[in-house]
Amino acid sequence: PIYMRTDDGTVLAQPWAAGFMFAVKRWPVAWRPMFERNDHVGLMLPIIACSEADEVEKLMAGQPPDVRDHVGRAYHHIPEAVCRIRDYWRRHQSPR
Repeated sequence: PIYMRTDDGTVLAQPWAAGFMFAVKRWPVAWRPMFERNDHVGLMLPIIACSEADEVEKLMAGQPPDVRDHVGRAYHHIPEAVCRIRDYWRRHQSPR
């Protein structure tokens, strides 16, 4: 993933994550197998947290600062999540 940064160095992961989630929402049938497997759906959490930043921020209101900070660093976990999602699809791809 390539993130944008503001002039002060703030990382803006939301545009990348929103684009990724747009693709997931665009082809839900293709993504359904991964979402139905409870052992792999968690891979999407950092991407969802960044793509829906405004909604997540509302959910985090009133939470302790360490919880908000953890969610605020979700973008750090996206590269690993993308690699693990790729590995998931390689293992579960139907042969052509």
